[in-house]
Amino acid sequence: MSGWRKLEKDMVETEIFHHPEDIRMYVWILIHATHKDGVQVGDVVLREGQYIRSIGKLQEDLWFYNGKKKDAYATSRIQRSIKRLEKCGWLKAEKFKHGFIFTVRPVKDPKCGEYLKWMGIPMEVKGDDGSTDDQPDEGAGTLLSSVRESDMKEERMSCENRLKNLEKEEIVENNSINTTATRDAKDVDRLQALIGHFVGRRGRGFLLTPMDHVAMERISLSELSTDELIVFMDEQFDKQESINPKLTINSPRYLEKALEAYISPRESMQHIDDLLDGLEEIVTEA
Repeated sequence: MSGWRKLEKDMVETEIFHHPEDIRMYVWILIHATHKDGVQVGDVVLREGQYIRSIGKLQEDLWFYNGKKKDAYATSRIQRSIKRLEKCGWLKAEKFKHGFIFTVRPVKDPKCGEYLKWMGIPMEVKGDDGSTDDQPDEGAGTLLSSVRESDMKEERMSCENRLKNLEKEEIVENNSINTTATRDAKDVDRLQALIGHFVGRRGRGFLLTPMDHVAMERISLSELSTDELIVFMDEQFDKQESINPKLTINSPRYLEKALEAYISPRESMQHIDDLLDGLEEIVTEA
């Protein structure tokens, strides 16, 4: 494998930085993405910056040590990671019959043609002699030429507007730093609510060890809402009590492990909808 890729510094300021599986997946896809157009993979021809992989293969690729034993991320955790990376705009994932075709976002530089193409901004096409398509030609001075020049001006104005929008987005991102304190306060309230519910269900002691507190912090970073996490904890406690009324969960590290394979009712319904959509496509093709 040859070539190299840039890793943007502002990644550490995004949500995905706090999900280790997101960082690992992005780096894996980034360094394995093609460095040129026209790479044949099976019956698919990949463009520059693309990579094709199935969920199962990603589970194998991203294995990790859990203590002294090897472990792998659950399928649902891999899928959530892909959604977060798409939401943050770091890559695009297109469903394919053998998995996903991932397209890595070019470097976030408004002067970079590849990034402008990624954003959907039209670019002027140069001819073989280096001249642009809006140069005078045989039709210059005619009605057709005037219309063409007008179209090119609109295209350039559209490009300039998109660049201005990018600058505004950067300003908004900078201004959002001012709201960090408010978000942090909400995160603290969420964490305290989850810890309070946990120790209440545990039924003994109101203090957590440092390792247990870190585990609760990681649980609070889940995409599930506070109510959904409380329902999840209740389900796990009820499951233990159904086996033996005297059993309980002493450490949130048990919950953290169970959360990796947990699928919320909302996600279950989405999964069912996806299955039904796939079945409908099969029936329609038949």
